[in-house]
Amino acid sequence: MSIPRPLGVALGYLGALAGLGGIGFFAYRSLLESPFRGQIVESAQFSRDGKILFGTGYLSKPETTEFYLYAWETDTGHLRWKKPLSPEGVGELSVSHDGKHLLTTQYGVLTLYDATTGSLVRKIPFPEPKNVLVPRHNSAAQFIADDKEILVCNLNDTLMALDTATGKQLRTFKHRPQDQGFALSPDGTQLALFEKETLLLLDPKTEKTLLAQSTKNDTGLRGVIYPVRYFPDGKLVRVADQVWNPAVRGLRPLNRDPKNSEYDEFITSPDQKQQADLEYQGGKGVHYPLGTIKTRDGKNVTLEGKTGW
Repeated sequence: MSIPRPLGVALGYLGALAGLGGIGFFAYRSLLESPFRGQIVESAQFSRDGKILFGTGYLSKPETTEFYLYAWETDTGHLRWKKPLSPEGVGELSVSHDGKHLLTTQYGVLTLYDATTGSLVRKIPFPEPKNVLVPRHNSAAQFIADDKEILVCNLNDTLMALDTATGKQLRTFKHRPQDQGFALSPDGTQLALFEKETLLLLDPKTEKTLLAQSTKNDTGLRGVIYPVRYFPDGKLVRVADQVWNPAVRGLRPLNRDPKNSEYDEFITSPDQKQQADLEYQGGKGVHYPLGTIKTRDGKNVTLEGKTGW
């Protein structure tokens, strides 16, 4: 899903109000979920072996909104399980590298779930000041390579490492990602962020600088810097509407052609053989499949479930 830039910026400003009693969060929900769209999947990630597609979403009706965590079998689209999600919002998803846990970044809380059963493992309070996590803006909490630590950034751009087992804050990074945007490489060994007109690659365990590239003379990176996201191959990084290639220190505009996958959010299996497309159209009496998994060999698998209500 790509929220139009004007709406994304507006949501970003609303998110900044979170410190005033959570106003930004409720404004975000009213904007994003009105008119009532029924069942929608907002965020999804493949399991490490590519056999399961996990998702977070909601069922929104005039009288209620319920949040859910989903697991579909990728070869058939069968819904293996659907579990209630914590009521703090939809939640962006991350999958641990050992494949055992799912992590959702929601308003004011990180929640860890068992990837096999969908059962709740623990809730971790979000480091103050809280993160509103406007979709496709603030970066989701992410696991480093050994899964022992979770990296997360709060509303004042403070990046920190939390202990996965206890939720205890282990350390605070000296670097401060602009607009709370950061990304870990697919293997969890490199941390990419933008700070003070500089693109950085860091070791997420030691914060050692692996690469620093100045952008003072590049007009493509001005104003709000989001999203920050690795491409599925782990070689390129999207920073706002720019594509960064650290290997050659290259920076170029994002390809906005609708037929080019660069502009899409990447919901791709680790082996890059499967791509998931989610459906965001819904409403009263408006029903579509929740999404489709497309394979490199041309096979399309429809996810069990319908949008709308």
